[in-house]
Amino acid sequence: MELKQLHQYLPGPALERRVRRVAVDRVHRDMILHGKTEADFSDEDLEYLLDDAEREVWSTIKGNSLKVVLILLGLSWI
Repeated sequence: MELKQLHQYLPGPALERRVRRVAVDRVHRDMILHGKTEADFSDEDLEYLLDDAEREVWSTIKGNSLKVVLILLGLSWI
């Protein structure tokens, strides 16, 4: 199988945009909870917060996917 054929199995830009949107919402919510605004952070700090939130979203997606596969196979998650 060639690399060009494998491209169809990779997550598309729509999923990446959705993950980015969820991460932005999480960072925005956290800033509100801590009484901060975007002006309180440098661009690098905002980029770091957003990257961390994106990793959390991807981790959640991967964890939930594993749970679904185990449930479909009839195995318990213990």
